[in-house]
Amino acid sequence: MESLIKKINNIQVNIIASQLLRNLYVQTFFWVLMALLVFIQDYVDSSMNEKGYFVLDSLLFKIFWLLFIPFSMGWFWLHDFIKSSFKIRIWIASIMLSLAVSLVHLLSFASFVSFLSNTLTAYGWSFKGLFYEVLSGRAYIVVIVYLSYAGIYPLLKARESNSHSPSEIKVKAGIKSFIIPTNEICWITVEDAITRIKTTSRKYIYNGSLKKVIDQLDPKDFKQIHRSTVINLNEVDQLTSRLNGDYDLLMKDGTKLRLSRNYVKSVKDRLL
Repeated sequence: MESLIKKINNIQVNIIASQLLRNLYVQTFFWVLMALLVFIQDYVDSSMNEKGYFVLDSLLFKIFWLLFIPFSMGWFWLHDFIKSSFKIRIWIASIMLSLAVSLVHLLSFASFVSFLSNTLTAYGWSFKGLFYEVLSGRAYIVVIVYLSYAGIYPLLKARESNSHSPSEIKVKAGIKSFIIPTNEICWITVEDAITRIKTTSRKYIYNGSLKKVIDQLDPKDFKQIHRSTVINLNEVDQLTSRLNGDYDLLMKDGTKLRLSRNYVKSVKDRLL
């Protein structure tokens, strides 16, 4: 039993690590490409307008784009940490996080470029001058980027979660815990604030809300039929109309469940 739980935990850790690594690759590729394109644009602009072009200066200012790599990864990590550790509306936390990371990004850019320019050149720039310059000319870029994460990242996380639905979940019966395959689940219901899972062999109590267990199941196979009930579509034996918009579902174990009219469309699309 312990070895099975350990195996599932290892799989989940590997999935998370794979997602983080893929995210890092995407961020690195995108922002390095952005820095390169802006570098080329600066060169072309100076050549066409016969302006002086200093390669080192141009490279130093491209740090602005490269800083998006660590700060974006930091934003994602902090978002997940806040969501799992604090009871706060995540959209409010995401906005506050985006504004805070934006400010740190600008301060870091001014600090790095000021230090490197004073170290590598004879005409180093001051931190104050750089910060004012980037605050007035580029602040909107960092704010837009990090605020966009607040809207896009939760959607991507939900999509990844659905694509990696586990094949087993952990439940308990009395004081004992069990690992059950999700394909053995017939239906799940909430009664008296207790989430109960019915499998092909027995009933279990799930230590969590209905939403929590739904998030772990494959949405192609599991559908909500009532605000307090979720079924495995593969365990439905018969669908009968009540002629009032609702339906009766006869499960393969003989249980009859009501399909509320509010959930009819998604269920019928799979069953009919």
